[in-house]
Amino acid sequence: MQGLVYADLTRHRLTKTAGGSTFQFPDLVAGDELRLGLRMTESVDGSAVEVDRSVVGLKASLGFVDQRPTAGTWGLDVDGSPVAAIPFGAVAGDLTLAGHTFEDVDGGLILSKDDGSQLVVAAENVDLDPISFVEIREFQQNSAYKYEIRLVQAPIASTSSFLELVPPAPAITSIQVGGTDSSSGAAWNEIQALSLDPTFRGTYQLRRGYRKTSLLSIEDGIDEISDAINASLKDDDDETFVVTNPSNNLAHIEFAGDAGGVAQDLLTVEVFSAPTGDPTFVLDLNTHDLFAALRGANEIKPQLEIELVLEDENGGAEDFTVTVCRQEVKVIDEINKESNTTAQNVDWLRAPDGTTYKPYGAGQIITGSQHYVATFGDASNTSFTFNHNLNTQDVHVTVRDNSTGDILEGAAFDSNITGVNSLDVSTIFTPASNGCAIVITSAGPASAFQAHSHAIAEVDLLQGVLDDLGLRLQVVESLVPTGAISSSISTATSEVAKWKLPEAFEVYPKRGEITGTKVSDIDQSTLPRAGGRLLPAVFDAAPTVVTDLPGSPALNKAYRLATGNLTLPGYRGIRSREIGAFDYFAWDGLGFYQVENVFSADLHEVALADWLTDGTDDAVFSFADEKPQLGENKVGLVKLRGVGLEIPQLVDGWYPYKSDDDGDTMTVIGTTMGADSGTLNTYETAAFTSSNEVVNVTEALIETGGTAMTLEIPGSSVHSDAGARFLFMHVEVNDAGTTGLTTGIHKFYNLGNDSDSWAAVTSGLNDGTLACDLDVTYPKTLQTFEDVDSGEVNRFYPVDFKRELFKVHVNDKQLRLKSKLELDFSLEMAALLADTDVQWGVVVQTGEIITDLLDSGNNGEGREIAGIRWNRPSLDQVVHLTDVVATHNFGLRVYRSSDNEITCSSVEYGQEYGGVQAPSNPNFVVRGLLHRFDVGELNESATGMVAYSGLSVDGEAGGEASITA
Repeated sequence: MQGLVYADLTRHRLTKTAGGSTFQFPDLVAGDELRLGLRMTESVDGSAVEVDRSVVGLKASLGFVDQRPTAGTWGLDVDGSPVAAIPFGAVAGDLTLAGHTFEDVDGGLILSKDDGSQLVVAAENVDLDPISFVEIREFQQNSAYKYEIRLVQAPIASTSSFLELVPPAPAITSIQVGGTDSSSGAAWNEIQALSLDPTFRGTYQLRRGYRKTSLLSIEDGIDEISDAINASLKDDDDETFVVTNPSNNLAHIEFAGDAGGVAQDLLTVEVFSAPTGDPTFVLDLNTHDLFAALRGANEIKPQLEIELVLEDENGGAEDFTVTVCRQEVKVIDEINKESNTTAQNVDWLRAPDGTTYKPYGAGQIITGSQHYVATFGDASNTSFTFNHNLNTQDVHVTVRDNSTGDILEGAAFDSNITGVNSLDVSTIFTPASNGCAIVITSAGPASAFQAHSHAIAEVDLLQGVLDDLGLRLQVVESLVPTGAISSSISTATSEVAKWKLPEAFEVYPKRGEITGTKVSDIDQSTLPRAGGRLLPAVFDAAPTVVTDLPGSPALNKAYRLATGNLTLPGYRGIRSREIGAFDYFAWDGLGFYQVENVFSADLHEVALADWLTDGTDDAVFSFADEKPQLGENKVGLVKLRGVGLEIPQLVDGWYPYKSDDDGDTMTVIGTTMGADSGTLNTYETAAFTSSNEVVNVTEALIETGGTAMTLEIPGSSVHSDAGARFLFMHVEVNDAGTTGLTTGIHKFYNLGNDSDSWAAVTSGLNDGTLACDLDVTYPKTLQTFEDVDSGEVNRFYPVDFKRELFKVHVNDKQLRLKSKLELDFSLEMAALLADTDVQWGVVVQTGEIITDLLDSGNNGEGREIAGIRWNRPSLDQVVHLTDVVATHNFGLRVYRSSDNEITCSSVEYGQEYGGVQAPSNPNFVVRGLLHRFDVGELNESATGMVAYSGLSVDGEAGGEASITA
């Protein structure tokens, strides 16, 4: 494992980010190395702040806390008197020393002199297994000196060496060398790439000859980089630099204008200022003690402790020590042992594979053998004939004794060349069976050179390169007007498409007449005395599954409807609402209202082609041709529609699934089918949802250990997600038994990728192992901790305050190569008559259009829209509202490069932030939402109204979206 983490000096823990969640180590593999860099933070006024500290010492150890040896002996020297060969498990009664007393204590012994005087005690001849220390501590009790002696296992891996390593500096590389074709006049611009390591700290400058930019940092985006370059690095005013952001931490710098069409020297990067490096250590897990601890076990769970010795930042004379990490980690045995190494199998009878694209000709191909190797000997003969087929008499012969490895001298054997392809060998002794080996090497091989050709398929990746060039050439040909192509270089842009966003104005919950067309027009003195009901968001890690409105609902609690439909009555300005199965709702003290998670996704549907099962509880379904892919290694829930009688088990239920590495098949778990296969009709489809579903699991094994519980789900793993380290789910316990868990839903975390074991962090559990009946509730989407903060998937927001502001459809003809979508809008927002704090979130998402190529009636009506699969938000900004009207400006940028790479940036209050969620193809939808509504109180007094208007406040025109190329 290798990584960079943050060491919280205040809370003594490792975190993923400054002030973020606690860092959880993945499973460590014996034989590997743990390379870890530490970046230090401290808590200042409740916030984590990165600090520089001078580290003078570091110690990292992996071992078991206060464990005794299991074998061996040890000895003592007490004032020169030896107590030798003490067994590892000896107690006080086993030891005698005249004038001294031994006492038993928990985990050790206490030695004292009968007169209470001070002693000189030292351990000697320590031969304990596993390797252990003899710890001796002196203390006084009732004026008498006593010595506690404890045998403690040494760490199984440890290091005190470290280096302060600085992150890689920003670097410039060449992507495309500029130039102009002399015959056609066609020109292409120089493109250079600026790469920024995300761990880099400090400032840097870009240089072009003697010119240099202003100081830049890792926080600067493409706008700041572009401004700095265009302001400082131009040789004349007609030169232009275009900066784009094709991927995270990478900026492409294109030389345009007068700088276009010619090769340019590489820009250079100079680090102007940077803090000291990050203390980095390597903990070697290839130790005898570690492998010894793994004997008889596939895994162990030792403690990892990291200790820093820091200089006093206040100028004190003494250094101080702080332990920044003390946590349990899992170490598993390795499979790839050093002894597993095999020799490479080279088939000399086959032509060599193409490992390089360097050009070569027929004269470089040689045919025929250059040497011949064989073993010989049969324990009876001394003369042997070898047909070497080297086609030459100019050969060299070497004979080796296979038993000793000695090369035989000429006196030990004679060789006689009998032709261009054969020779005889006679030995002065009788070789044993295969007791000798012969190597015949041609001194000057008669090489045969022949003309040859290669098929495109024989050159790896060549067909893909040609296909890509062909597609790009088609695009170029479609854009070229009749006549000659101009050789001039132009930086002009033109508008390809434009949308006018709708005007919006609403006050909610509305009471009485409100005049005006925007929030700033509202005369707040004319508003009614009291506003409507303002609804709170709910944070609930364990929603309760119900089939009707609960009789005694609780505040700050999420409920989920299991089946059917249910009407939530209206109250205090909140309209009644009908919800369906798998929907969530909450109670605010006066009434029920619907809630949802921001990351919820919509139902979508694809056609199926065939199915196959091998007799297990799983069935594999293939998607029909030309259907949209589900996605690589995705997990979720599926319901099959219109499936025939050959698989009746799948008609009515929801089942967990996992797609394959290509995303064109899915494995449906738990179908209890026999070994069979079949072809499906064109109207049979699979509907995928991300809503919570309940799957029954009976007699699940529960292992408890006092403060944590492990749930083992029987059967094959159903929660795999490629690259994921931890997943989460909710488990509803119907029969708590003696686990110490109350009946209801509890939160569990997966112990690792492809694991059937789940652990709950819960207190008050009983020790022991038992079985109980459970309902396992799969979450909306099996998110990894690196994708979504675990707190987000447990936070539910009122649907009554969710608004769709706009929806813009974009196609690939509009967002063509080397074009960008610019979407900008403004909102006036305020909270009126509110007696509490109010927040409202602005969310902008892109979505993939899902088309149903086979209409439901199967009448050949053509392509139909089946739905939109929304991506994670590209912009997600929470706004706090007061009675002061405020204007908020947002936007989105979507770039499509010349090599068909799509990137996205959010625009928040005039600042562009790159690297956000981008659509996967140029046919997509952009929508703007008001969501994440919440108030500061959770009782009946949360009242008022919220108002918004836009999408452009200052001008007559509404907000706009446009595409330029």
